[in-house]
Amino acid sequence: MYSLTEKRLASAEAILENYRAQLFAQRPFDAQSFERELRDLWQTGYQEMNSVALQLLKNERYREVAVYYMEHSNPGTGVAAEFKLPLASVYGVKTFDAPEREEMQKRYWANVFESAGA
Repeated sequence: MYSLTEKRLASAEAILENYRAQLFAQRPFDAQSFERELRDLWQTGYQEMNSVALQLLKNERYREVAVYYMEHSNPGTGVAAEFKLPLASVYGVKTFDAPEREEMQKRYWANVFESAGA
């Protein structure tokens, strides 16, 4: 597993802050550009980004950036299998395919933006 070390996190701070600001200012951001910028910075492949996203999920400051990336990193194919269980947990459902997942996902984002005053 690719490790998101303190050094890597620090080197990516400007990128992470930029996309966090976009998320809270205008809601969406380009997940593919986010991925490309981090991959270019760290000279990694796309598989490493899965590990990074899962580790960012545990970071209080960048949690929502990770969630948004997980939701939108695979346009056309849906959420990657390795992201489904962590996202379900974030939304408060047992499985990603739970019938109430969409409603809980909407509530999650509404709470995020309400708490942030966005």
